[in-house]
Amino acid sequence: MKGKKTSGPSILAASSPGAVISNGTVSLGLYGESHLTFNNVGLAFGGNDSLTPGCYCEGWGVADTISGVTGYANESTDGGVQNMTMVSFGSTASTANSVVRIGSTFQVTHNWHPSATPNLYEATVGITNISGAPVDAVYRRVMDWDIAPSYFYEYVTIQGTTDVIKSNNNGFNTANPLVDYGSLGATGQFTDYGPTDQGAMIDFRIGTLAPGQSKQFRIYYGAANTEANALSALTTVGAQVYSLGQPNGGQTTGAPNTYIFGYARSCQPGLAFASPLSTTSAYTMPRAATIDIRFTYAGSNNCALDDSVTLVVRDAANARTRYVAHVLHRDLEYDPMTMEYHVLFSPATYGVPANTTARADVYFGGTRVGYALINVTP
Repeated sequence: MKGKKTSGPSILAASSPGAVISNGTVSLGLYGESHLTFNNVGLAFGGNDSLTPGCYCEGWGVADTISGVTGYANESTDGGVQNMTMVSFGSTASTANSVVRIGSTFQVTHNWHPSATPNLYEATVGITNISGAPVDAVYRRVMDWDIAPSYFYEYVTIQGTTDVIKSNNNGFNTANPLVDYGSLGATGQFTDYGPTDQGAMIDFRIGTLAPGQSKQFRIYYGAANTEANALSALTTVGAQVYSLGQPNGGQTTGAPNTYIFGYARSCQPGLAFASPLSTTSAYTMPRAATIDIRFTYAGSNNCALDDSVTLVVRDAANARTRYVAHVLHRDLEYDPMTMEYHVLFSPATYGVPANTTARADVYFGGTRVGYALINVTP
């Protein structure tokens, strides 16, 4: 499996020179495009490297599922850089900043810097739609874990579902988000699968981006001397998805080294209903009437709305009776220019009885983020 290749798009280029950066505990070898294994350093901790033994199989890619435009970088699996152009790269002893373009569709920034814990390096990733049409963006990160002292015979864990489209243990997968070679026996969430020569591939839903719109998130690479310390580091930075690579015999304790990849949604979203609904007071309307439920879901760094947003109308008395579920797939519309969802709502049409109070719940990624109350009169 080492170094399996994909045909990829037509534009192939050598990877740009990069840098080795360190916070004194963890070291990363970054090519200019922000895939790892530069200068024979991938992810180093305590004298061992978890990514360079065997093959240089670590990489990332971004694709638009609408147009099929994709760009990605992985030294061994994909032969370097595919349909990706360097805009700029700069580094210090402990930081690095990479900006690339994928065709004329995406501009992607990876800003690498020490995190709140010495066991993890953080990269703030920004993806901007530089095309003239909406895109549906996907970000992939893939890595072949090779963990000392049992190189090519490790245990792997993947946990978390936030923004995850798919995940498996095939670290030899292409970095192209539009192609999947399949798993090496484990998919979705799993714990301590192995021992075998494997890694992790995770596709993240970035969502719909209007022309000129951007979205940010955070990724992490690092290591710790025990599993407990690795999980503590992930908690410190608020990671919602992670993979662990551990040696044979160390799958329970994580000793002598547990290597880490993590992901966290960066945006801190807020919810706002447009008049006549609000999150602070109930709105009263006749059962046969119709209102336009409008709401925005955006935060301090312009969180993008995507297809994980749903609206559910249910009985407010016990929150058990659902009148409308997953409206998005039927009636809920999204305006990418105003970042606003709206739906024409009639209690009669959606089966809400008179003389009741309904609750309009907004969910993002399966988590309720707010609601509005509607008093229904005869």
